[in-house]
Amino acid sequence: MTRTVSCFFVIASLAGCSSSAPSTNDAALKDGALGTDASPVPLSCSSLVWCTNNSVGLYHDTLPTPSGGAISVGFYRLAYVIRAGATSTTGPYATTSADGLALGANGALRTFAFRGGDNIGTYATSGTMLSLMTTQSCKPDGEPGVVDSRTTSYPYSFVGNKLLIFFGSEVAYYVSASDPCMLVGSLSSTPGDSYQCATSPCYCSDAQNNTITPSSCGS
Repeated sequence: MTRTVSCFFVIASLAGCSSSAPSTNDAALKDGALGTDASPVPLSCSSLVWCTNNSVGLYHDTLPTPSGGAISVGFYRLAYVIRAGATSTTGPYATTSADGLALGANGALRTFAFRGGDNIGTYATSGTMLSLMTTQSCKPDGEPGVVDSRTTSYPYSFVGNKLLIFFGSEVAYYVSASDPCMLVGSLSSTPGDSYQCATSPCYCSDAQNNTITPSSCGS
């Protein structure tokens, strides 16, 4: 299934967004592309495809302490980022590009614009550290890229449906997303999910077990 959503302007509004196919749902992702503990499947570049130029908010707040935890299989979309400082009370002070991770059964990994790259590989946790071992890059449209073997590790926490990944003086909050192209209805004045179309025209395309046209990714 493929789906493209186009948005023209947008902050704090869903007006102007259209979808060309029914939304992918979280159950379909878990039961299909991401596998199960009983039937794990490796993730290829086209197992899940997601590209967008939507943004999330950057807020100031006190940073939590990494606590680790068992991560549930799922697709995790960046919701907001916190930088150390006095708590924001009037909304985000800036925005940053959205990214995401698909964490499959048996440690399967697919990243989407995460730290600037789309990749496949595996992941593992140890204590409060999350390690991502990539093996190949992916093009934004789901076509395979080149060999890209590297390992990066980050402090993390998994609380409720949120995956927190720590990058120095910042913490990125990822939420389990049933629809990776669905925007939030309004911006929170305090740190919270702020996935919005902030630059017109916006685009968001996703697919499962399929590729998408490069033009759907802004190319």
